[in-house]
Amino acid sequence: MVFEDVEYKALNIRGSLGSEDVPVSPWNVLLKITKEVAAAITYLHTAFPRIIIHKDIKATNIFLDKNWKAKLTDFSLAVTLPAGKSWIKDRVSGTPGYLDSTYSSTGSIVTEYADVYSFGILMLVLLMGRRPDMDGPEFTYYILDYARDLQERGELIEFGGGSKDMRPGQMKMFLDLALRCCAMRNEDMPKMILVAKEILVTSITLRIHQNIPPSSINVAEKFA
Repeated sequence: MVFEDVEYKALNIRGSLGSEDVPVSPWNVLLKITKEVAAAITYLHTAFPRIIIHKDIKATNIFLDKNWKAKLTDFSLAVTLPAGKSWIKDRVSGTPGYLDSTYSSTGSIVTEYADVYSFGILMLVLLMGRRPDMDGPEFTYYILDYARDLQERGELIEFGGGSKDMRPGQMKMFLDLALRCCAMRNEDMPKMILVAKEILVTSITLRIHQNIPPSSINVAEKFA
C-alpha cells in the first residue's frame, strides 16, 4: 500500500494539532475534518465488492495536508469481509476507548459497525477536546459516558473551539449523531454513508450561515 506524503502532523489524542494543551479546532475546521474522514470510511465500506473495515479509527490516525484536508491513515489492522458476508472473525484489536463494546465483548466478530462506533467516539473527542478515556480523581471514565450523562440531563456540551460560526442546533445534531454512532446495539447504529450525509448537511448549513453562495458547494460532496 502506498501513502502520499502529508505536510502537517497527525491530530493529537485530544483531536487538535500540536500539544495536548492546544484548544480544539474551530467549528468549521472540526466539521471539515469529520466530513472528510466520514467520506473516507464510507469509501472503504461501499466502493469495493467487499467491505473494508479500518478497525482503528482515532484522532491520532488523522493527518492534515497543506490545505487542511483530512487523511485517514494506518491500515495495519484493517480487514476485508468475505464476499456476501456482513461479519468476519478476527482477534480483538484497536485502541481502548474507541472499541465497540459489542465487538470487544464477543471477542472475535467484526462488522462495519466497529468503524461506525469508533467514528462516533472520534466526533466526541473533536467536539469536546478530551481524551476518549479520562482520568478522574478516583477512577478512569470514558468520554461516551460523560456525553450520554450530559444528554440525559438536557445539557449542551461546552464547545471548546470558541467559534462564532457554531450554532447550538448544529452542535446538538453533531452530538446526537455521535451518540447514535455509539448505540448499545449495532442494529441501532446508522451506516457510514448515512453518517456522512448528515455531516454534509450540517456543513452546508454552516456555509449558508456564512453567506457562501450555494454554487460554491461541490456537488460531488453530496454522495449522490
